Formats: sequence, structure tokens, C-alpha cells
Amino acid sequence: MPAVSFAEAPYGELVESTGAGLAAARPGFVLFDAWDGAPDHARAGATWSRSNPWAAPTLLPDRRIDYIFTGWPRRGGVGSVVTSGLAGVEPVGGIVASDHYAVYADVRY
Repeated sequence: MPAVSFAEAPYGELVESTGAGLAAARPGFVLFDAWDGAPDHARAGATWSRSNPWAAPTLLPDRRIDYIFTGWPRRGGVGSVVTSGLAGVEPVGGIVASDHYAVYADVRY
């Protein structure tokens, strides 16, 4: 399953070029944003956030710049996104690991 960091807001030009839930990049080839596929999401899931001390100095607005894309679910729901979320949000030893948070997805297998 591909995981990418485009450093781009959702549905920007690069994300659209993947065909993520939009027009197919090639006939029969479609990718879906795992964040949108998770049944438990009502929040934006900003991976670039001013709450992160490494990102705060840039003064850029909070936004999601990291994605996990999945293909069509298979028979029995195999490949369906069960949940997704952010990782690396909490500091370890007072330090946040990166200037943007990670995205994770649990996918039915």
C-alpha cells in the first residue's frame, strides 16, 4: 500500500493526479485516500500543525500534507480502511520527532 508525503493540501494538483477518489489516472486504476475511507473521521487530520514546535515558526496554516492511498477493496472487505489517524503527535523526552506528524491506517486483511 503506498504511503506518500506530497507536502500539499488535500485535493491539490499532485493529490488529484493520483486519481485518489477522483478521476482515474488510468482506466481501472483508482486510489482512495485512507483518511477519507476511515469510518471514524470527522476531523481534518492536520499533519502540518502550528501545535508542532518544529512547524510553528513557519506561521503556515494547519493542513494535512501526508497521505496513505489504498486501492479498491476486495471480496469480503479486504483492503477496506478500518481506521486511520495521526502518529508522533506527543513529544518523547520533550521532543517531537518531525516537523509534521505521521499518518497511519489499519486496513482489513
